[in-house]
Amino acid sequence: MEHDQSAVRKVSEVKKLLHQSQRNQAELLTLTTNLVQAKEQELTQDLQTLSHLPIIPQSAWTISLMRRQFKNFPTARQHFRQLYDIRANNWQTLIERVNVIETALVHLGLTIR
Repeated sequence: MEHDQSAVRKVSEVKKLLHQSQRNQAELLTLTTNLVQAKEQELTQDLQTLSHLPIIPQSAWTISLMRRQFKNFPTARQHFRQLYDIRANNWQTLIERVNVIETALVHLGLTIR
């Protein structure tokens, strides 16, 4: 009789441990799912951020490059004034200021070159 009660207790303990193990497994799966979802959301936000970053020329601006890109100096000046609020009276000043700003944007990770 005592042997039967001991066996019943052991079976009960095993059932209890099995139930705890299943509950722990369910909690781990829930936590893992939450972590995966959070990581996916983070990656999605990173991709959205990258897709919205402006792309600037591969190399620094030169006078000849800017003259090919824009019809004339007033057009270039207006473009960069709207874009970066730069004021310049000649090509050289405009190019120097644009290059400083675009280099800073690249180093800050706010644009892609």
